[in-house]
Amino acid sequence: MEENFEHLERNLEALKKKIPSLGVEDVGKFALMRDGNLVKTFSKVEDAHEYASEKFKDRNYSVHMITDVPVDLGYYSVSFGDDESKNIFCQH
Repeated sequence: MEENFEHLERNLEALKKKIPSLGVEDVGKFALMRDGNLVKTFSKVEDAHEYASEKFKDRNYSVHMITDVPVDLGYYSVSFGDDESKNIFCQH
């Protein structure tokens, strides 16, 4: 996994470019991003994290909420317990 947050920024920028091609049904869902690619969307952030943690053992991915309003509030670490491997980053 990259030691800094460059992959997060790259994934977020890639998602911003994809937003116009997503449907209104995707608003409010969570986009799983890896290496600048949209892997899959999920209704629940927990489902996105569970899928990603099983598929990407190197933890080099990010989860972002899809919104219809351009908002950049920064990154927030969301913990699902004491296990560091269950930490994800998402855009709120």
